[in-house]
Amino acid sequence: MKDIRNILLVLVIAIFTLQGCTSEDTTSDKIDNVKEEIQDKAEDVADKSEDIVNEAEDKVEDVADKSEDIVDEAEDKVEDSADKSEDIVDEAQDKVEDIVDEAEDKAEDIADKTEELVDEAGNRIENSYEEVKKN
Repeated sequence: MKDIRNILLVLVIAIFTLQGCTSEDTTSDKIDNVKEEIQDKAEDVADKSEDIVNEAEDKVEDVADKSEDIVDEAEDKVEDSADKSEDIVDEAQDKVEDIVDEAEDKAEDIADKTEELVDEAGNRIENSYEEVKKN
């Protein structure tokens, strides 16, 4: 703010000096001209300040939008990871169930064969006993 004031003061002095050397205007005309020039410069400074503020606001909005996009993307990635993990767990559970089913089937097969072998052994023993009895 001090810089702007100093610049305006230098401009006023320069304008007074230049007008004093080149113009035949009256002092009041010179003062009016300087006032107009100061007002113009002040309006230019205000316009530039407003432009800077608008640019800053735009940049803040851009950063906020980018941050929101990053957060959304991260949330999507977390959801994707959760879905993939769930799929992996489901696949593992299915495989375990398949293995358990196979093991149960094999156990039943072994039990059936064992029962057949026991029956066959019983029959052989019985047949042998019958033969021994006959002899």
